[in-house]
Amino acid sequence: MESVNQILGQFNGYFAAAKGIFWISFILLTLMGAGLLSAGARYFKRLLFLVGSIPTYLVLHCLFAQIGWSDGWAIGSALFVGLMMIFLSWLYIYTWGFWTAVGIVALLVCPFVNFSAFEWMDWVRIFWMFAVFGVGGGCFALIKQRHIIIFVTALTGAAFFVIGVFAMLVGASASMFASMSPIGFVVMLCFIFLLAAAAGVFVQYKYTAKVKMVTVEVDGKEVVVVKKSKFLYLWLAFTLGYMGVHSMYAGRYVKGGIQMAIAAFAGYFMFVPLIFTWLWAIGNAFRASKNLAVEQTPVEVPPAK
Repeated sequence: MESVNQILGQFNGYFAAAKGIFWISFILLTLMGAGLLSAGARYFKRLLFLVGSIPTYLVLHCLFAQIGWSDGWAIGSALFVGLMMIFLSWLYIYTWGFWTAVGIVALLVCPFVNFSAFEWMDWVRIFWMFAVFGVGGGCFALIKQRHIIIFVTALTGAAFFVIGVFAMLVGASASMFASMSPIGFVVMLCFIFLLAAAAGVFVQYKYTAKVKMVTVEVDGKEVVVVKKSKFLYLWLAFTLGYMGVHSMYAGRYVKGGIQMAIAAFAGYFMFVPLIFTWLWAIGNAFRASKNLAVEQTPVEVPPAK
């Protein structure tokens, strides 16, 4: 109880001392959260500046006020972080996929490896494995970035929206949640956060991030098709084909996963399997049809009236 009261009282003190800055900031934070929830996948690059600058300003404003620094440093830092978010936006998906894949591999491998007994060849093998799965994770993230963006923007938007709304409620009346226990307060916040995130995912998939389907008739059935670039497929096959990247690009995830797994563990067989996976990729390239790699998903078509 006391911890909740202390936090609420501190927030209320910030609002009283900020003379409108906190109100403006949390109103913008709430609106930004609502924007990310409802249309984050469509407009996320336009919102990246706000995503970086507003939270940075709020944190540094509180910090610098405690140590006596000018608020200009907080404003300058917020602008810098916001601009950096925009500048690095084209890298975010690949970086996310790369480090996610590397982290997963590390969790799977590290518990079974005695690093103190490693020799230089063992380090080469383990880093090669991280590199292969990292490239694969990055490529998969690029291919499926729409789904990743929807979930990430829904979670981020829910967090900003909940924080903004509750901060303004506390600023209006610090005693509003004072009767709640710490556990009850946290459970309530988590429930509202998950509910808002789920609503954001639903709204984006159903409306704002909906993909227009292109259907063709194949063997008497209507299917949804997503055409791929043959030039890019061939380039990937000849350059990164031994890792299965070309297969993943073409939507053949099982084949690409097998090729990637063989390449990742090739270090334990003196890298000889890379020859096999590369020849496999070259064979795929020469068999590529003109209408390369269509992802085909059957859809229900209403009968003609």
